[in-house]
This record gives sequence, C-alpha cells and structure tokens, in this order.
Amino acid sequence: MSKGQNEKINEKQNEEVKFYKMSRKALPKIFVSFLAMFVVAGGITLLVNFIAESMQESEIVVEIPEPLIPWEKIIYGRRLNFRFQVVINGEKNVGTDFHASRFANPYDPDFNPFYTELIFVHSEADAVGFADNVIVAWPRGDGFTEGLINGFHWVVDREEHFVTYSGVPGILSREVVTLEQFGLTYPLTIADLVDNWERVNELWMALDGGDHAAIRGFGQRAIATSTN
Repeated sequence: MSKGQNEKINEKQNEEVKFYKMSRKALPKIFVSFLAMFVVAGGITLLVNFIAESMQESEIVVEIPEPLIPWEKIIYGRRLNFRFQVVINGEKNVGTDFHASRFANPYDPDFNPFYTELIFVHSEADAVGFADNVIVAWPRGDGFTEGLINGFHWVVDREEHFVTYSGVPGILSREVVTLEQFGLTYPLTIADLVDNWERVNELWMALDGGDHAAIRGFGQRAIATSTN
C-alpha cells in the first residue's frame, strides 16, 4: 500500500473518530432538549386541565326567576293591540306593551318583580283603582277592536273561502275552524276578547299567518273608516 493511500485512510479514520466524539457530546444535549420539550408539553397539559377543572368548580350559576305574569297573556294583548297601563314611579303610563313586556320578562335586563299581575278590563274607564304593581290592559277604543272582531268573523267558519285560499282550488290552506270549537259563540264581542281571552287566544293560534294579517287588516281599515 502506498504512502498516499495510508494517509487517506488515516484521514478518514480521524474524521470518523471526530464525528464519534462530537456525537457523544451532542447526544446528551439532544436528550435534554427532548426531555425539556416533554416536560413543557406535560406542564401545559396539566395547566390546561387545572384551569378547566377550576372553571367547572367555580362555575357561576345564574338563576332566572319565574315570571310572575304569564308571558302568554302579555303576547295575547300585544297581538290584539291592547292598550297597557303601567305605573312607573307613581306615574301612569298608557301605550303599547313596551313597558309591560320588559318588566314582566325575567330574561330582560329591565325585569322588575315589583309587577305581579296583569289584568284585562273592558275599557280605559275600568282601569282605575288598581294597585301600582298591577299592569292593566284593555282593547283599543278607536274602532280597531271592532275591526278585529269583523276579521275573526271573516276567517272562521268559511269553508268556501278556505277551499281557494291557497290559490289552488280544492286544496285547503289549513283546517276549517269554527268559534264553537273553542267554546265561543257568534257573534264575538269585545267582552269575549277580555273575559274569554284564553279561548280567543286558542282560536288565534289555530289560524295561520295569512289569517292574522287579514284580521289586523280589518282593524286598520276600521280605524281609517272611523276617522273619515
């Protein structure tokens, strides 16, 4: 073997020795790095679990109070556009259901348990002598309520109307209903809307959106007629 070949072999062996030594030095560092990453990852997992458990243990339970006034009753008054009287700080406020809906709804920020009852009366003249915590409501007196009643008469018990109501002859848009189905008799009166409001509400719920629009339309036209 020539001298040049021996030198190349020696150089190669020296390089392998250097690489071996460097590898031995680097392995602990690599191991420590992996170990550190493992510890950090495990620590983060433990921290996340700890926070999650702490949040569950300290979870704030918000109790929503039971409504004192039946929400269905307020919605009924809104549907028929009743006037609502609410006493606020000793002053009577008469208008839509705006205040009543806010004060009676436990999910509303303005919920006020001071108001404990909603009473329907026949007219504004009857809305006197009630305690301040009582909300009073009555049918409108400008012709609108009379128009509503005419609208109810128009949409119920008219089979021939509903046969073509969907636009397709012979196909019903809904089941035909009668006043008698709900314990009501013809003709409806303003007193029925107040004294038998649960039955009238059931009748309303049995009708569809087109019927509701038609009934309200009768009410609006009645106002226009009464002012001319």
